[in-house]
Amino acid sequence: MPRDLSIPTELTRIRKKLDIIDKKILKLFRKRFLIIQKLAKLKVIYDFPVEDEEREVLMRKKWRKIFKAKKNDTEFIDDLFDLVVESSKDMQESYFTKKLK
Repeated sequence: MPRDLSIPTELTRIRKKLDIIDKKILKLFRKRFLIIQKLAKLKVIYDFPVEDEEREVLMRKKWRKIFKAKKNDTEFIDDLFDLVVESSKDMQESYFTKKLK
């Protein structure tokens, strides 16, 4: 069966699109982390804890809804959510530790 020569071009085009999306995602994560730093400062000032379990439950539901998670998608979005939230908490804890020194 002859190989379609347009496939490599199509692959390249699709990969370029993915690269653009990845760049946007990473810029948004960076922006999110900068906001987390501001959040941590406010939590120190107002003596709020890093963890807010009620908010995490609500956020997880929102993420699933935004992602339109089906049963088979739920694991992915939950794993991503856990990673983002845990990273955010770690950043806040780091800020709290620096402020206590």
